[in-house]
Amino acid sequence: VTKIDREQLSELEIRFLDETAGRFRDELSLRAFQEGVEHSRMKRFGEATVSFERSVELAKQGPHVSRVRMELARALRFQGKQPEAITVFHDILESDLLDRHLAAESHWNLALCYVETHKRDLARRELLYVINKFPRSQWARLARPKLMDVNRMR
Repeated sequence: VTKIDREQLSELEIRFLDETAGRFRDELSLRAFQEGVEHSRMKRFGEATVSFERSVELAKQGPHVSRVRMELARALRFQGKQPEAITVFHDILESDLLDRHLAAESHWNLALCYVETHKRDLARRELLYVINKFPRSQWARLARPKLMDVNRMR
């Protein structure tokens, strides 16, 4: 592979190379994401985690990265790594790329992590947030009966 000296290139050539490299990274990131989804579907969550992490690393600011992070956090959760999953869910919720649907799903999954780690009050808070902020979402429909279960937790 020949290394290119950027100082010998025009602004237009540099921009073209940067855009081409960016598209290539995005394509590789999407491919890693698809691999991760397939691993998750087959319940190979360790391999899914590796693929999702690679996808995020390749396209840190890509439009699909929030969804990749969601799947990464879910894969961590299914591996019993709730503290790591909770960290990723919080990162998602603090992201500028967050849309309404992803926010509702993140809060729902965060509540599940808290239930699984026996953090009743935090789980309640997240479930109530989903119910109140996203009352017509599929996540709110799931949160209502889950909230009753959490209220019975000791």
